[in-house]
Amino acid sequence: MDYLYSLGNILILLSLCFRKVLFIRTIFVLSDLSFLLYGALANVPPVAYWGIASLVINFVQIGILLRDMIPRDLPYDLQQIKDLFFSSMQTSDFVRLIKLSYRGTSSNQEILLKGSPVENLMLITKGKVYIEVEGGILELGPYHFIGEMSYFRDGKASTTIHAHEPVDYLYWRYTDLHRLQEKKPPLFMKMVEAMGKDIMLKMLSQQKAPPESSASQPEG
Repeated sequence: MDYLYSLGNILILLSLCFRKVLFIRTIFVLSDLSFLLYGALANVPPVAYWGIASLVINFVQIGILLRDMIPRDLPYDLQQIKDLFFSSMQTSDFVRLIKLSYRGTSSNQEILLKGSPVENLMLITKGKVYIEVEGGILELGPYHFIGEMSYFRDGKASTTIHAHEPVDYLYWRYTDLHRLQEKKPPLFMKMVEAMGKDIMLKMLSQQKAPPESSASQPEG
């Protein structure tokens, strides 16, 4: 019966060759089964009991992983955000990121004032904002970030942004993003990638804009 015990240990070593958590958990289940059979056939109850306990834990974790892999129906605006900025993320991770945000609205007011401290990273979901840039005004519509440049610089707005019409947006507090950066770096890096993509989209938008509307990189 010793071969069952050896097989269990070999499977544990084999699991170290994989990076996908689902694969690792599946191999651990096979290892647990080997230990369970060894404990039962060799009449070593503790080994069998620990094998059962480990099987239960791994089956539960596999169930959670499979649940997270099932596509979820998202509200229209969130689905648009995911498709545009977070298409490679599992929906469960995207939802965790969204849960850190808040919803806000502005109308007939300045969202950011040049030189003033910026405390939130905003993402427009409805309406337009108007950015004062050198030589004119730049319109920015839904699914663009505001405040991403300030996050990585001195924390102050480099331009003034107005909301004339009602504007809906999501926003993440800088303090929450700093905490995310410390505690969950991979999730934070997804946000950084999204901000970088948005900066590129803004630059392309400026290049396509009429000459009187084009200008230097706006505060986002």
